[in-house]
Amino acid sequence: MCSKASLFKLLILTICPLTLLIGYIISQYLTRSGIIMVNTVDKDGLINTLFVKKGWFWTTLVGWFCIYRYNNRRPDFQKILWKAFKHYCVLTCWWYAFTQSIFIYPPLMDLIFLMTGGLCNFDVFNIASDGKIELNLEFQDNSTRRMKSLNKIYKILKRTQRDATGDDEKELLLHSLNSIGCALEKSCDKINSTISSISSNRKLNEFINTQMNSIRRINTSAQCRMHGGYWTKGHDPSGHIFLLTLMVMFLSGELSTFAPRAFKVLFQRKKIFHLVEYVTKLFDNGLLWDVAKMRDEERKNWKVILHRAVVLQPIICLRDLSRLLFATVKFIIWDNPVIVLIALIMTWLWSFVITILAFHTVWEQLSGFLFAYLVALAVYL
Repeated sequence: MCSKASLFKLLILTICPLTLLIGYIISQYLTRSGIIMVNTVDKDGLINTLFVKKGWFWTTLVGWFCIYRYNNRRPDFQKILWKAFKHYCVLTCWWYAFTQSIFIYPPLMDLIFLMTGGLCNFDVFNIASDGKIELNLEFQDNSTRRMKSLNKIYKILKRTQRDATGDDEKELLLHSLNSIGCALEKSCDKINSTISSISSNRKLNEFINTQMNSIRRINTSAQCRMHGGYWTKGHDPSGHIFLLTLMVMFLSGELSTFAPRAFKVLFQRKKIFHLVEYVTKLFDNGLLWDVAKMRDEERKNWKVILHRAVVLQPIICLRDLSRLLFATVKFIIWDNPVIVLIALIMTWLWSFVITILAFHTVWEQLSGFLFAYLVALAVYL
């Protein structure tokens, strides 16, 4: 018979692969139903930008607080701390090398992308059948990101206007600025201008790509986004899946060292009943109930009733509410931070599924997952 520790370790090792499988099953169902998730998810939303993309900070904060809180009174605390520190260092170094630039060198994920034929694309326009130029709707994932990118490109091209040499270059630059400006203002459905002196309208995208890439050598996805470009054509391992896998593995892996103590403290009846008492006190402050408990002479005095209703009741209610909030925060964050840790794991798993449904190809998701999972597996096995 398997021990509880063995079952818990099995859960840790299978939680990410199972989430990946569930995500693919949901994705297939939505595809057959004609639902396209990429149109409903904003990569640049406030939650994604400040929470998920900064996930390693939140994972570090919650993870280390739990490690300290549940192990600081153990006799082997230093040994546990050193072991957790080694795990954290390995995973952090791998996260940084894979997703972040090191001096002038691009991260490993971007090197893979570039070696498989990837580039930073600036094909912002299409040529319609009537020869008119229209906005390329495949440039960027959604309209919000498309407009932000066009604004960045417009500002960069505007700065290079004074350096343009030759009539053809000046004409192309002016036409690019006019066309992008028209798209940004949304004042026309199609960009109704052509270049009569240029042999082909298709030179417009070529010119924009040349101009943007001549400013600096763009060899990372971060630089590409900063200049308004679109990372395309190569194999781009999912950085989101990579990061989410590492975070889930770190939190659940360290949880296994203190889970028995954490859940024992969490389900202590005394503390739970103490919290329930604050809730009952809050709902025990009703005016009718308070009046019913008054003495007869007090009940006949309308000034006493008015004072209790208008002055005393709100003060008592505010006092009990503040006590309840303080007790709840103390119960969750200080006494049982494992609640925050589990909530964070569930949040990362939810983001994991959303990423599978909305972003990257299956192979890019799988490669991002494997690059993180295999290293984490080696750490925790």
